[in-house]
Amino acid sequence: KSSSFTEHTVSSTGEVSKKGTKLKLEDLSGLEAGYFADLDQDGTMTGVAQETVTGTLVKGPLGKAVVGLDLDGDGIISESEPQAITNDDGSYSLATSNSDAVLIATTTEETVDASSGELLPNVVLKAPAGATVITPATTILEATPDIQPAQLATALGLPSVGADGVAIDITTFNPYAEGADPAAALAAEQAAQSVMVTIKAVAAAAEGAGLSEEVAFEQALASVTEVVSEVARTVVIEPGPAEAGGDEDPVAP
Repeated sequence: KSSSFTEHTVSSTGEVSKKGTKLKLEDLSGLEAGYFADLDQDGTMTGVAQETVTGTLVKGPLGKAVVGLDLDGDGIISESEPQAITNDDGSYSLATSNSDAVLIATTTEETVDASSGELLPNVVLKAPAGATVITPATTILEATPDIQPAQLATALGLPSVGADGVAIDITTFNPYAEGADPAAALAAEQAAQSVMVTIKAVAAAAEGAGLSEEVAFEQALASVTEVVSEVARTVVIEPGPAEAGGDEDPVAP
């Protein structure tokens, strides 16, 4: 009948229950909230509250790159996972039912580094869950979860606080944002440039040895990450000047 419906259960393997539950039209209004499936395969869960994840992809600002959330933890962004294309200033915004996942950005043949005007294709950068920037630094941080952001920042020569005394967190600091601390912004750009130049040089050598572009980049990134993380692990985090609840200051070796 047009005024009555039957609800069936579908298993994770796609099997539909033979016996369903009769429902009336007025029962449907609250039914969708009970669904936990990507019914239209658009990367979002029907009936599950959505939140918006925003941030910026930065080496210089990188536009026309793909940013997504690695919900299943397999290291790649599949079509069913939340994703977005970055704007020219590197910014992105995507809706998800679960923001507790690693962010992965992949540049395309059209990706331009706004700081240099140069194309920057086939680069994969990552950031840990909760980060609002994706950078070469956060890529190293995501690969070495035993290292604290302040340790890595010190290893890369980045200041721990800005001129205004506010702590700088490499998982949230965007050197191209309006009002960004000039000295910290310059240091962040120099660090990003240094890391990427080194990765490119190592990758080029690996490609010359016969590796594919993708594998060469992965191995180069792993090599640079290993070297930088070894330095970061030697950085000692000491309590700040406040006796209680004070910030911690990193001390380089």
